[in-house]
Amino acid sequence: MDVISRDHWDEALWQKAVIIYIEAFGEHGGKPVKIIRNMFEKQLCALHVAMIGNEVVAMALTGAIQYSRILLIDYLAVRKDVRGQGVGQDFVHKITKWALAKDAYNFVLLEAM
Repeated sequence: MDVISRDHWDEALWQKAVIIYIEAFGEHGGKPVKIIRNMFEKQLCALHVAMIGNEVVAMALTGAIQYSRILLIDYLAVRKDVRGQGVGQDFVHKITKWALAKDAYNFVLLEAM
């Protein structure tokens, strides 16, 4: 599995991720795109997309917790047909590795419902 991470707005990547985002959170369960774009403009978040081959299998939004060295993994979603196969676990591991490599974070916090 490959993971693409962007800390700037990438419309093409968002279009690949939004299908899974809506599948997981519905039209009203997630943040509106306008708010997400605003977060990117303020450099408050990053988008991560997991790919197996040319297929998007998972997505997540992450952001730093203010005044800390903690990265919050927020709005993580795995495509329904690949759940239960370890994709989410591998995805979280790769996001954690990305975060720790940036040398800006000491901890990763996963928000789950």
